[in-house]
Amino acid sequence: DLPSPCRDPFLFVIGSAFADLAAVQDSLKTLTQFADPGRLLLVAEGGSAKNVLSAAMLGLGRGIAAEHPELGLRIIDIQPGQADPGAALLRALCANSSEPMLRVTNLETAVPRLQRIDVAPGQFVPDPQSSHLVTGAFGGIGRAVSRWLAQRGARHLVLLGRNPRALPEQSEFDALGVQLTIVQADVADRAALERVFEQAQTQGRPVVSVFHIAGVMSNELLVRQGAEEFAYPFRAKLLGASMLDAVTRSRRLDAFVLFSSITAFVPLAGAAAYASANASLAAIARSRRAKSLPALCVHWGTWADSGMVEAAGATLAARWQEHGIRTMSARQALAALEAMIAADISEAIAADMDWTKIAHHAEREASGIALFSKLRPVAADQITTAANKPIDDADLPSIIRAALSRTLKVDATLVNLDAPFGDLGVDSMAAVELRNELSSRLGLRLPASLAFNYPSTHALSAALAQRLRHTSSERNPSS
Repeated sequence: DLPSPCRDPFLFVIGSAFADLAAVQDSLKTLTQFADPGRLLLVAEGGSAKNVLSAAMLGLGRGIAAEHPELGLRIIDIQPGQADPGAALLRALCANSSEPMLRVTNLETAVPRLQRIDVAPGQFVPDPQSSHLVTGAFGGIGRAVSRWLAQRGARHLVLLGRNPRALPEQSEFDALGVQLTIVQADVADRAALERVFEQAQTQGRPVVSVFHIAGVMSNELLVRQGAEEFAYPFRAKLLGASMLDAVTRSRRLDAFVLFSSITAFVPLAGAAAYASANASLAAIARSRRAKSLPALCVHWGTWADSGMVEAAGATLAARWQEHGIRTMSARQALAALEAMIAADISEAIAADMDWTKIAHHAEREASGIALFSKLRPVAADQITTAANKPIDDADLPSIIRAALSRTLKVDATLVNLDAPFGDLGVDSMAAVELRNELSSRLGLRLPASLAFNYPSTHALSAALAQRLRHTSSERNPSS
């Protein structure tokens, strides 16, 4: 006779391969078709340690939590090598805990928390006689890092990218006497990477530092992504980092730096696949450290005039700002990078964050407010989202109209309640904002795909009315 937490319905997924990540996405598409889908439970092994794909599963889970709070997601990460993993899982599953993520070891059940660290200013001096590899070198961050390396004394840079182009900094490189080797290649192509390292070795300028910046942004809800679109961010980040790791394991390196994203810990609806790909990099860094190899994984916030968010457009950049992820200058970011390399740190977040806003959105989206409790404790009464008074079914169309008005930034009188949401201009990102508006107003946990599941005011009103009645009956079973 199991305790009540163990008897709750759930979908159980164990991840150990990329196919399992894709299977979670497929399962999510199926689950969201049900009016009462039950709970989703993701189980990983070693995601907080050295298992790369399990780490990706943890990042994917955080993204799912942001997009689908109605699933009540729980993530359990089991320490590898346990004598009885099943018993460890059962112990975590039946724990009377409201934590969205648990890590189970032989001796305890632990919960993740971020905490601030102080790093003294430091200096990184690249070897001027050797080569230094930058992937994603022709994007804004790649160019900034290449310029910083040159200013710090590097005289041989290998700049790798899929689409090389002219560099605005070329004259500065020339003035400093920096020799550039431009390589057009996919960072996930191991043979191409082997050629890069062998050529540098043959020329007497072996590659001694690696800065893996290459990446592509994902900006679509999981349930609306096809298999190819879902897999796209993983090639540059996860597979690229894995290939670089494999190629350099037998080589002497002074630095091996992986550029991850803050989304690995601060999920945004629409960026779950991107968050998952970035979360995997930390496990690669841990694996290298365990073998006494250099590695630093930095989960970056947004860089001014350089970041992928700015390149994706003003709307997405505004969403990050609204969530509390502020833009930092390249100068600030590079100073932090240099300090972390000098301090021999293995993993850190480097970002300008408003932790009160981060906590607010984590609470509203049920994606794990406790993770940030050591950074910015927020009292429950500061971030309540419950509705203030009972809502009649007849009120819902006007509530939806007001939410659409705020989401689309148009006058409420211009919102046609008879028009499909697509005709009103509701895309994936607008759907997320509409969900957030309605969640706050109604005190409900709603999926980010709500506007696509119910693509008109009439359909959405009916669905929300049903959810409100269901929620009311759960809170007041005798009524």
